[in-house]
Order: sequence, then structure tokens, then C-alpha cells
Amino acid sequence: VAFAEVSAISRDGRQVAYAWYDEKTSRYELRVLSLNGDPNPRRVFENANVVYLEPRDWSPDGKWIAALLKNEKTQQIGLIGVQDGSLRLLKSGTDNLRMGGFSSDGKYLVYTRQVPDGVSQGYIISADAKSEVPLVSGTASAKSPVWTPDGSRIVFVSDRSQSDNIWIVNADGTNPRA
Repeated sequence: VAFAEVSAISRDGRQVAYAWYDEKTSRYELRVLSLNGDPNPRRVFENANVVYLEPRDWSPDGKWIAALLKNEKTQQIGLIGVQDGSLRLLKSGTDNLRMGGFSSDGKYLVYTRQVPDGVSQGYIISADAKSEVPLVSGTASAKSPVWTPDGSRIVFVSDRSQSDNIWIVNADGTNPRA
């Protein structure tokens, strides 16, 4: 038995990337399917060490797919090249990582990581992995972050006011408001 799992539609709406799991081989692969009616998907990425794969977002230029990958020991946030299947790792660790996707200019991604006390903290990381900044300061949680369409702000769920509310911050992490 083989089946599709998590998917992400390209920003231009012409393609869908999805995780394909084959129970017989116990392997995941990333496939891309054109939404123009072509029934033949293209395998973009496969790695025997990957035990889970979750495409989350497409770069605005359509060249990269942001994905969450897991192997036996770590979780990873990576970019997979749509044309050549290359993998560019941005973050790796044993923390519970969750992705929120690309900024509108494709230069940054937002994600959360569960820290040792169990709180999820949000981070903005550059697509080249050269810089990373916290989404907000302090010990409050930051869950399910997403960029606004214009890329100027990030919306997320937080318990900053002692109960979960929707918060919004400027893309640089300043000026949080509920």
C-alpha cells in the first residue's frame, strides 16, 4: 500500500508537492504533480534515512520547497530543489520543529521549536541559514506562525496574556499586539 500525505500547492497554483509513503519499502519521497491535468507525478526527492517528510511551502519563485524531515535521531528543516532534488538543510535538532513557511520575498522562513520546558518558541531564519532571530522575546509560547500576504508581519498563537490568543508582530519581531 502506498499513499499521499501532507501537500503544499505552489504559489502560482500550477503544481502541488506532496509526501508519498510506500509501506512496502517504509520510505517517503517528495513528489510534484502539475495541476494542468497531467496525471504523472515527478519524484523530486528520496532519501533512505528519511523516516518522515512534510512539504510545507513553496518559495515565491517556485525553485524550492520548504520541508520538515525526520530521520531516526533528528528533525530537520530543509529546502528541496524542485528541479534537481538537492537538499539544503537550514536547521537540525532533536526539538519538536514545526514550519510556518516562506516570507513573500522568499528570503526568510518562520518556524517553531519546542524548548526543554515544553514551550514552543518562534524563530525567523534566513533561507541561506546565515541568520536566525527569535520571533518574540520572553518565555511565552509562539505556535502556528504564518506570514501575512505582504510579508511585513507574522501572525501566531501565543499565551502571552495567560490564555491563547492570536498575536501579530512585525517581521523583525517588534511591536507584538493581540
